[in-house]
Amino acid sequence: PQNAGKVNGICIEGPPRPVESSVFISLQETGSNWVAITPYAFLAEGATTLQWNAGYTWWGERKQGVLKCIEFAKQYGLNVMLKPHVWMAHGKYTGTMTFKDEAGWNAFETSYQKYVMDYLEMLDSEQVDIICLGTELDEFARRRPEFWKNLARKIRDTYGVPTTYSANWDTYRSLIIWSAMDYIGVSAYFPLNVTNPTSESELAHAWKAHKGQLFLVSKKYDKPILFTEYGYRSIDNCVREPWDSHSKSTPNELAQKTAYKVLYDVWWKEKWFAGGFAWKWYLHDNYSAEQMATDYSIKGKPAMDIMKSNYGKYKQ
Repeated sequence: PQNAGKVNGICIEGPPRPVESSVFISLQETGSNWVAITPYAFLAEGATTLQWNAGYTWWGERKQGVLKCIEFAKQYGLNVMLKPHVWMAHGKYTGTMTFKDEAGWNAFETSYQKYVMDYLEMLDSEQVDIICLGTELDEFARRRPEFWKNLARKIRDTYGVPTTYSANWDTYRSLIIWSAMDYIGVSAYFPLNVTNPTSESELAHAWKAHKGQLFLVSKKYDKPILFTEYGYRSIDNCVREPWDSHSKSTPNELAQKTAYKVLYDVWWKEKWFAGGFAWKWYLHDNYSAEQMATDYSIKGKPAMDIMKSNYGKYKQ
């Protein structure tokens, strides 16, 4: 990677249509030195094989767009984590995905490996600085650990790229795949139960138990923790169920800002913590102001200043 120090990252949404490299200039306002880029694959109802690079998907989620976005990121001196993501029919949660027999598992594993390698094969090895092998496929990772360990080895041997996997916040401790990875990757939507979501001291206290558990796993495997995703919507009580992306709520930029500030205060100073990727940044203006008012986006909100000053401190 070009920049040492913490992974000061942000997840970008793959644009629906082609974009110019200049849209990456806006990322400089966040202070980020890393981006996560996500090629999607789709799993139809009852299917055991994935579809990817299909014409019906957004430009930024197909090969051509992924390649362009990586090229643009590099142009602006950003490191890149490639983060494949499966989208299931009807938006079902990927964490519980299973197959009823060995034949189904084998077909899916063959298809999944082909999907990940397909994207890596089109890149020069310098273009990707971390490969996140999968996102929140935790039942798959729990039941079939050898598949993930072998995939990590294959990628390291072939491309020499560090690997991680994005486990959901409530399952990372039950996985045994970490010995084969370079980072313990966690989707860090940890629930923080506080009475006042704008109280920094309450939030910091609520992080304690989660932090202790993450430290033990880091120590056990002697690997740093990487938040493959973290973030909060700009709504009331955004810390209670940070994974909830849809429920209606009152806009509250102060709650989002406080949640970001405390997360940085609690985590970024730790040597065993590698950094993380905020969810998420839009490279295009595809949504209404009303949608953005309660979204995870920090663009134009006070949380963006918090990110920039924190990332500035930990950029070496």
